[in-house]
Amino acid sequence: MIKDKAKRNRRIRKKLFVDEYSVYGQELKVKIVDNEEQEDNFLDDFCELLGNMDMYCSSGGGSFLVCCHGSYALPSEEQMNKIKSILEQHSAVIRFGEFNPLNLHYLE
Repeated sequence: MIKDKAKRNRRIRKKLFVDEYSVYGQELKVKIVDNEEQEDNFLDDFCELLGNMDMYCSSGGGSFLVCCHGSYALPSEEQMNKIKSILEQHSAVIRFGEFNPLNLHYLE
């Protein structure tokens, strides 16, 4: 674990991904129908949306982690509303949970 409030120079903070160099993302749980074609359609639509917003995601175990490409900040509220909209409207999504902000290098 990294000590809080330790005195570090810029190079070390960047290397450790702390303070202004912390990298954030949003995690969400998604339950998708058990139909391969609908699942593929959803993933294509979801990836296209994220690509248009210059974002990327990772998934596994029923959850997605979405991040802004080239930015250390959390996705904006506008971006998260667009993601929520596709989750609510897509026929392949049965349900989804709340968005959970995470520090990607120091999960708690």
